[in-house]
Amino acid sequence: MPRSGTGFGPSKDRYTATAQPFQWKFITSDLDDLLARLDRHTADQQEESSFRLAG
Repeated sequence: MPRSGTGFGPSKDRYTATAQPFQWKFITSDLDDLLARLDRHTADQQEESSFRLAG
């Protein structure tokens, strides 16, 4: 049984050894683009639902 508070148990060493840092940036214009895409997707889904109900 793992000790209280460790959470990973015996696999902790494996994950620690294979962990790699990564470069990641998410700026406000990226967020604006994502929100616009989500709005379009939501609108498309609502439109498809309306067509199914009417048809």
